Amino acid sequence: MSNTTSPPVERGQALALAPDQASVKAGERLAVAGSWPLAGGDAEALWGECRGSGKSPYRVVVALADHASKCSCPSRKFPCKHALGLMLLAAAGGVAGAGEVAGAGGGRPPWAAEWLDRRVARFAAAASAGTRAATGPESERSAAGAARREVSRAAKVDGGVAELARWLSDLAGEGLGAAQARPADWWRAAAARMVDAQAPGLAEMIHEAAQIAGSAARRPDWPSRLVDRVGLLHLLCEGWARRADLPADVVAVLRDRIGFTVPVATVLAGEHVVGEVDVLGAHEFGAGRARGRRQWLRLVESGRLAVLVDFAVNGQGMPPPLPAGSRVRADLAPYPGRRPARVAPGAPGGAAAVVGPVDTDLFAPTWRAALAGVASALAVDPFADVVALTVRGVTVLPPGAGAGPLPRSGPWLLRDSAGEALPLADEAVAEWGWHMLAAGGGAGLDVVAEWDSFTLTPLAATPSRTARAEDMPGRAPVPVVAAPVAPVPTPGWTDLVDAAVIGVSRRPSPVIPGLPDPGGRPGEEERLLRVAALAAVTRRAGQLAADASTVPAPAPAAADEHPPCPPTAVVPVPTEVGAAETAELEEWLDLLAEGGWRPPDTLLPALVELGRRSTALRPRLLRVLGPRGRWFAALHPDAGWAGPVGVAGWPSASAQQRRSLIAALRHTDPAAAAELLRGGAGEPPFVPFRRAGGAERLAFVQALRTGLGPYDEELLEAALDDRRSDVRDAAVQVLLELPGTRFAARAAARTERAFTVHRGTLRVHPPAVLTDEMARDGVSPDGPSRARAQADGPARMLLAEIARVDPRLWPERTGLSPQKFLSARALWEPAPSFPALTLAPYLVGPVVRHRDPEWALALIPKVEPRSQGVLIGCLPEPDRLRAFDLALSGTGHATRRWGLLLGRSGGHGLGNTALGSLITLLAGIPGPWSAEFTRAAGPAITAIVTAPVDEPGSDPQQRATARTLHARVRALLANLAWRVEPYVGIPDLDPSTMPAETVSGYQRLAAVLAQRRARRDTLLSRSSSKKGSS
Repeated sequence: MSNTTSPPVERGQALALAPDQASVKAGERLAVAGSWPLAGGDAEALWGECRGSGKSPYRVVVALADHASKCSCPSRKFPCKHALGLMLLAAAGGVAGAGEVAGAGGGRPPWAAEWLDRRVARFAAAASAGTRAATGPESERSAAGAARREVSRAAKVDGGVAELARWLSDLAGEGLGAAQARPADWWRAAAARMVDAQAPGLAEMIHEAAQIAGSAARRPDWPSRLVDRVGLLHLLCEGWARRADLPADVVAVLRDRIGFTVPVATVLAGEHVVGEVDVLGAHEFGAGRARGRRQWLRLVESGRLAVLVDFAVNGQGMPPPLPAGSRVRADLAPYPGRRPARVAPGAPGGAAAVVGPVDTDLFAPTWRAALAGVASALAVDPFADVVALTVRGVTVLPPGAGAGPLPRSGPWLLRDSAGEALPLADEAVAEWGWHMLAAGGGAGLDVVAEWDSFTLTPLAATPSRTARAEDMPGRAPVPVVAAPVAPVPTPGWTDLVDAAVIGVSRRPSPVIPGLPDPGGRPGEEERLLRVAALAAVTRRAGQLAADASTVPAPAPAAADEHPPCPPTAVVPVPTEVGAAETAELEEWLDLLAEGGWRPPDTLLPALVELGRRSTALRPRLLRVLGPRGRWFAALHPDAGWAGPVGVAGWPSASAQQRRSLIAALRHTDPAAAAELLRGGAGEPPFVPFRRAGGAERLAFVQALRTGLGPYDEELLEAALDDRRSDVRDAAVQVLLELPGTRFAARAAARTERAFTVHRGTLRVHPPAVLTDEMARDGVSPDGPSRARAQADGPARMLLAEIARVDPRLWPERTGLSPQKFLSARALWEPAPSFPALTLAPYLVGPVVRHRDPEWALALIPKVEPRSQGVLIGCLPEPDRLRAFDLALSGTGHATRRWGLLLGRSGGHGLGNTALGSLITLLAGIPGPWSAEFTRAAGPAITAIVTAPVDEPGSDPQQRATARTLHARVRALLANLAWRVEPYVGIPDLDPSTMPAETVSGYQRLAAVLAQRRARRDTLLSRSSSKKGSS
């Protein structure tokens, strides 16, 4: 019985485990039932056997507690693609029994039960290791050894700290400005010395200081950040030197910050916190060669913050993050030392049970209230680098809000309901600035962000239930203030930074108001470091947000009657859009428009970037953006293509806006677009077109393909005389698609005597010379590209002319039907240098453009499979089905046996040559396919999928041919996903009947079709219900 409640693994959790994007794609291909002869699960684990390239399947086990996995494959990635595929299959509900309680693992295969039992035993041993160490028979010897090691390491750290103190003193003397110009090796040498002294925490802080110094070109606040870091380093050195006089809890903080680690077993043997926990958000970061992730938690009972830190090295995946925005029941074990406390899972699966969403009413009402909690954390751990802040009702303030698109650079602020703001980190703007603006739509957001005492890095943002600050009395927008908004400065901090940058050898350390005297009679360097240490902690603890009540926010977006697309039907917008991605996006956007949905608000930044890169998708994007999308586009500097420019705004529109307007009009009123490019009545024709830049003119000509009609002929004739060759070539290609033009009439007149018939022989008379008219119409002695190796100059010119003429003229002039015209013996006069030249391939283009069924059916036996596919695609049904049958049962180009083979034996008996031709044929038939044609193509798809590729002997060339065929089959299956009718689908085949190299492609095709059906059902159900109610 399958799990009918929540899946044991969320899809997002499984994808978060992947070590790289390649593993994600490979895992998704395996997340289909056909890949798993055996797949099962219970409340604690998943297991399965996955078909691979070898004879024996790979055995996979996944522990649901922490998503650890074991696989018999040789992959060195963790988790491997098989484990990812099994988890993704379970997330889709495809694993029987997953998530259900089973009796003592009775349904588990022995190999799965063995691994799971060993794992439980190891965890139990680790959890009791601390107790055993304290009570075991060798506890005294162990304790003595640990004490000796502790003394030895403490001595090394003492030496390192003393050396670091001297290094900091030299730094204070020469000034941070001089240190900023030091090479990276200088900083690395100091950090390496701390590693030698077994103080990795100090080494990490030096690395952070080096990164700050190296960011001077892009961080205006680098001096303040570097002073802060140097002050904390000095405080850490002073604290360690005086640790004998400090309380135990403070010493624990010092040890933790210096880099003394606490074994997990010791942590698990200590205090546990069991209860409900709010998962606030996560932040991933680099840690040398490893990747790290901080997950911020709030213990509901105490209200305290905690952080769960995970690392991944050597390409391994991290454990999946806890579900952000959720309240879970967890068993956590806190580490000693730093605050907010770092915690470890108290038991496998200790935080797996979701009990509800995060209660944002517990968020602080203002930044001032949230920052008050920072002081209490610093009282315990003055070295706290970052702290999570949670505030509700926050408004995004981008730079330059007020009129028109926002500038590309400038400070972004997050303002609370009291009118006070904190700045957004520059590196977070690209990911979070526009994301938050789109999510809020000018209204308030409930925000979770990391605060490093300088800027905010958001972790989560959701629309708030509180009122917007702009709607509150006294919050009306006014002109932008001239001075930049920054957190309220600590008195004397600026003077301290100036002295530290210059160096005390040239400027004495200042007196900071309100700070105690450093004490003693230290030298100037020591005095500066002590003042920096005290001021750094004081500044962090007493920081206040700045008054931003006079900074205007963007006007709120208008309400949108269309609901956002359901999460299950959302298509992620890729950074690189290929043919398959474009087809998926086109279908999704069409379904949104038809079903009356709008894209998710948080996807608007990606859609704006997509429209900037893809002019072909812009009309579809404009149909679904809605009020929120148009509001966002009006603010985004890269969304000029989506701007509200109508016909009236054409004269003053930007180049990008003109191109977008023409592209949009070609879908709704193509004649109006042609009229805009023609210009006004009081000026010469096509002045707007001629005044445009070369790239813009080319885009205008290419846009005419959509909605092409007689009203475009004059502009295209004018484009034939353009000064740029690419514009002229584009005009020729568009004119070829427009019948009944002067362009076509000229070609027809020039070829009046091109063909004559004498006693059944077709005599061919190519032009002798290239006339000016022919050159203007794009005819060249070079001719079509395929003819350059097959014909001489006159023959090439005639072949180019054939492409410009309606093929229905040839039967009228010669009295021969298309079939007889193609079968007649051609006699070229004069004879070309290539006697084997045939006309059939050069008639494909004009036949496709004019969509003539008689010519297409006559050509199919005469041309190669790729051209056959193109000809089939140009025909309506039932002519398309007739043409497809003719191609399969024809007598030319390796097709004479296809009808027999497809009807009787699937792909078995199909040789490599015939298989390659069949692949080429199907690949050439454009989509979308109708239900009838999809059914007709089913036997051909079966033949391709089940055909064994011949790999005789060990000849390298034959093996290369086999690999190429396998790759072509996979590529075809990927393309068919967006051509076949999804509700008809593909034949349901047993993977055991296919070559191993084909199984994953077939299963991926089946999965994509299932996804398309589900998406259609979801997005069109609303429009169906609306139609039914009306």
